[in-house]
Amino acid sequence: MEAATVVSFTMAVLSVGYRDRINLDRSSGSLELMNLDLTDSGQYTVTILTPEAVSVEENTKLEVYEPISGAIITTSPNPPIIEGNSVNLTCDASGSIITREWMKDGQLLSAGGNLTISEDKRVLSINPVKRTDSGEYLCRVSNLVSTADAKDILLVKSEDSLSPVLPARALTGIVIGVLLVVGGAVSVAVFFIRKNGTNAEPMHQGGSQQLVYENTSPVYENTSPVYENTSPVYENTRQNQSPRP
Repeated sequence: MEAATVVSFTMAVLSVGYRDRINLDRSSGSLELMNLDLTDSGQYTVTILTPEAVSVEENTKLEVYEPISGAIITTSPNPPIIEGNSVNLTCDASGSIITREWMKDGQLLSAGGNLTISEDKRVLSINPVKRTDSGEYLCRVSNLVSTADAKDILLVKSEDSLSPVLPARALTGIVIGVLLVVGGAVSVAVFFIRKNGTNAEPMHQGGSQQLVYENTSPVYENTSPVYENTSPVYENTRQNQSPRP
């Protein structure tokens, strides 16, 4: 790329884009550049012509960095994370990212075992994921002028810990019905009532084969005592008699 003149002392000319942004010390020849922009990065050359008509030239390189902000860790797949599967933690941020480093519970991580780190250290992969991989993960993103941290809690669950029967939505309550049968036998049925359903759906019950449907009405506890009917039941042994003519 062809070099562009920033300032010419002898002609007192400033290039477009640098006006009102530089100060030139005529005694020392030093240049102050203000309101830096990323496009200001590059190599700068100063040329000085001595009274003896000798040209002296020096070069310097300027790197402008954008402060880092908005650091975040994204987990894929979304929780719950099941033991034995794989999980990726991705670290992103805005700004001029120079380095990334990963930590777990305050300890620096490196690739090995079930851990893989991408070349740019943006993605931490765990395969297979274990229960012991649960913990707080930190990604530290930095450059020469700023540092930002992102944290995420990883919770690894065993497949057995996930309930295959109950729905994800919470149960409103449990209703226990007591059925009294002649002869003193007592049968107990347990009904699970789910909340916020759109349609009535059969749920699970114990002690009966009858289907139980969702009840969206409030469930109240019956605090009245339930007594067993202990009165004797007598069998009618009288024979039917023919009516008199």
